[in-house]
Amino acid sequence: MVFDVGAFKWNHLRDEGDKLPRWSDWEKEHATNSLATPYQMYQLQERAKKEGIEIKGDKNQYGNMGSPWDYAGYGGYGFELADAQAMSGDLGKIRGARDWARQHGLTIGGGVREYTQGLE
Repeated sequence: MVFDVGAFKWNHLRDEGDKLPRWSDWEKEHATNSLATPYQMYQLQERAKKEGIEIKGDKNQYGNMGSPWDYAGYGGYGFELADAQAMSGDLGKIRGARDWARQHGLTIGGGVREYTQGLE
């Protein structure tokens, strides 16, 4: 099972009386137990900021871990075809970002392999 940052629901399984979305220790534990990688925890933190979700505690607890690419910048939260295409045919950059994504548990979208092979 692969953790999906975009599908993560704030307050998922929380007490029905608590409806306010937030990024707190409870959500962090739920995401971790759902196999979110450290980089995906960073992506969730950044998603919370973008969506105006209340953040409990350190608003910058998770760093980007030296990520070579903004994996949420084009399409989904993994390495998608749109990410590869945005790299203007730079095969070294594409391979580096793809390999980093793979090493950190991010999904590699459909079409990335074919696009990369077309550049070789």
